[in-house]
Amino acid sequence: MKTLFTFLLVILFTSCSHDANEIVPDIPDPGQPETSSDSYKFKLTATENRGNIFHLFEFFLLNKDEKGLDVSFSELKQIYDSITWSSPAQKGRMKVFSIETGNSYSGCKLVSLWSQTFYLPGEYETYLLCYKDNQVVYSDTLKVEVVDEKDFLMYNWDEVKVSDKTSIGFNNALNDTRTLSALRLMHGDTPSIQLYLQQTIDDDNEFAELSHQFLYDYISSIYQQPVYDREADNLMEKYQELFSYKDINSVPQAIWLTPKSKIVLLMRDRDGLKQTYVYAEPQ
Repeated sequence: MKTLFTFLLVILFTSCSHDANEIVPDIPDPGQPETSSDSYKFKLTATENRGNIFHLFEFFLLNKDEKGLDVSFSELKQIYDSITWSSPAQKGRMKVFSIETGNSYSGCKLVSLWSQTFYLPGEYETYLLCYKDNQVVYSDTLKVEVVDEKDFLMYNWDEVKVSDKTSIGFNNALNDTRTLSALRLMHGDTPSIQLYLQQTIDDDNEFAELSHQFLYDYISSIYQQPVYDREADNLMEKYQELFSYKDINSVPQAIWLTPKSKIVLLMRDRDGLKQTYVYAEPQ
């Protein structure tokens, strides 16, 4: 399945001669930075501080009168060994600045502009953590608010008017093994959305089981427990009754009903190759 990823990333490279092995401790209280260089007390900034789940938040660094970024790599690598960006509410972290060495190569990498989508509503604290000798010597914090105000996850149903040729991936810079993608489809006059977990392991059947649990837990965390769960005797009957479009190659695993949407977790089995995905359409 082809995927068009929605993401933004700007990386600057330069050569340098320094080696650092980053050891990442637990995230400390970011309130007491201790660096002697005011020029590299970066400010973590976002183009927007509020958006819906799956909204593409754009983050960037500032250090020049809050209007731009002015960096000398020869100075930066003396002040910090590495810089990371993270959010305690989500697993994983992203390297913003690192010093990399390899065979006949030594260089610095700085990500000055990046993007992130958040899959759950809530208020997220994000941390910029700057390390020297495996200690956090400077940090900055930025909060973003993520709301759930659409009919189904990222879309209102009146926004789905044509079928997508490729699915749209929603960037997860903190944990790329848990990246979701969606496909908008029209079945006659019925708009619909298919939601997938992007495949990260080669074994299709093993990934289908992993995806099944992830999607089940994810949809339940947004829309509470299913109305018709896996153990329901009438699950297939309700699938046939409730949904305008039925995938004849798929078996329902759970059904959620909201005031605006009908949602089903499906397991597709074609010649022994399994795939799990979520299908939704309007009430």
